[in-house]
Amino acid sequence: MKIRNYVDIKKIPELESLPKYPEPLLGQISKKKGNIIFLHNGSEIRYISIIEFNEGFGPRGNHYHTHKHEYIYVLSGKGKVQLWMPKNPTENIVCLVEKGDLIYVKPGCAHAYTAIEKMLVIEFSPQVFDINDGYDVNNLDDILGGEGVSI
Repeated sequence: MKIRNYVDIKKIPELESLPKYPEPLLGQISKKKGNIIFLHNGSEIRYISIIEFNEGFGPRGNHYHTHKHEYIYVLSGKGKVQLWMPKNPTENIVCLVEKGDLIYVKPGCAHAYTAIEKMLVIEFSPQVFDINDGYDVNNLDDILGGEGVSI
């Protein structure tokens, strides 16, 4: 299992104009009237939430899903995301994320988010929210054994 096959983190690119259908629509257009940010186009979204991460309170998450594909878009602030494979915790990544970053986490990849400064995100998924699809991993420090691999 390669962790990089289970996660993708990217900056939302600036678009000069809208792409023609059926090209993927992912990007932002800046106008004097305000920005338009296109996060997802095509497949059905069945779950959306807005989550606030306050600095000084440690990681939030510390779990993985077996079915849920999770997208997180950082609306404001900065934070750290830690990602690892529960069955092989030496496969781990630590990334700094900030406003404009889109994080995609596939099922089976454990994840935890920590605010460096107050962070507001929108989370969305093609799966409905299912409380029974979250599996806690409470020993994050023991599993990662430090800071992990930075990208």
